[in-house]
Amino acid sequence: MPGAERLAASTLRRWLREEHLPRQGARPAGPRQRSYVRWETSAPNELWLADATPGPFLPNPERPGKFRQTQLLLIEDAYSRRAVGGGFYWNQQLPALDDSFYRATLAWGIPTQTYIDHGNIFISHHFRRVCADLGVGVVYARTPWAKGKIERIIQTVQDATFDQFRDLIERGEVTDLPGLNTHLWLWLDQAYHQRIHSETEARPVERMPGPVRPVGDVAAHEQTFLWQATRTVRRAGCTVELFGNTYALGDPALAGAKVQVRYNPYRLQTVAIWQEGRFRQTVTAGKLQRERHPHVSRLPERGTVSTPTTLNHLSALHRRAAREEPRNPVSFAGAVPPRRLAELLAEALGRPLEPRELQTCRRHWQRYGPFDPQVYRPALERCVQQKGAAHHVSVYLDICRPEGDL
Repeated sequence: MPGAERLAASTLRRWLREEHLPRQGARPAGPRQRSYVRWETSAPNELWLADATPGPFLPNPERPGKFRQTQLLLIEDAYSRRAVGGGFYWNQQLPALDDSFYRATLAWGIPTQTYIDHGNIFISHHFRRVCADLGVGVVYARTPWAKGKIERIIQTVQDATFDQFRDLIERGEVTDLPGLNTHLWLWLDQAYHQRIHSETEARPVERMPGPVRPVGDVAAHEQTFLWQATRTVRRAGCTVELFGNTYALGDPALAGAKVQVRYNPYRLQTVAIWQEGRFRQTVTAGKLQRERHPHVSRLPERGTVSTPTTLNHLSALHRRAAREEPRNPVSFAGAVPPRRLAELLAEALGRPLEPRELQTCRRHWQRYGPFDPQVYRPALERCVQQKGAAHHVSVYLDICRPEGDL
């Protein structure tokens, strides 16, 4: 306005501050609050989650006397919370993901979507191409805290098994990846999948008892996972080379042409030759210089392990599995349910348990069960005799877990 005195910006800011009025464009005081929503899919195989984490150290097969750290990769179904694939590998490279995803889809069917982070193996062209060929959508997590489900199962595996794995490795009962994976999947199939999940309030095996959208053509499914490399056919001899191996095509019409070599990175003896999207032939290496891709280790199968010698929860699972028929699941019909565990503890203490103590027993069983009553009954009685009956029930329940002092 004409004749009005001009107000300095600093004066205006001081006045707003004294009157406790917000300035234009100012951020609200205090930490920014964010809300997070729990979500769940409506059926099995709608969404798979995958992630990897460092695992225990194993004897290095390539350097005797040395140890090498393993890497754990897990694939989980978001609806059932069932681990559908994965295992221990020597690295977190693409072949590990490729092998895990292939086995998971072959055993449990094709998922609708995958939910993963921006790790190098998950954003690779090969993995995205495989998902596209299978009709699987790829969804990337935008924030680290958006993968709570898969990180929770990984943490559960770490808390429940890693100390036991180290114990078995120190005793020489597990010396390689096949043995480590054998114990891992025994625990997953016969312990974790049989417990009631705290979020879904159901057992993973009940929410996903079998495959969904199973693979129809296994041969075509395997072809989808083959790796691809472009090569120019040599005019002299009509051959192509792949990682030091020479393959004779035997078709003079392909001499000098560019072809696509499709191969299994674990088995380079035989490869498939494609040209312009059409299959031409399958060829075998004349002299096999390299059996597998330079970046892959031997394929980790679920192998055998030596006979366990001392008490260990994973060893008990292995002994129990060895007594069953090879194709039948290990039965926990004789294991201690939550109510039976509370009864064993009440008998050892010589008094009935209070409601809070019963809840503690149930939570303990859900995390560490099932238990063998023939083992834990004398252990509880011995603990009460040594420490008395006046302690909190968690003191006595501590022995009723895999790393407990039995």
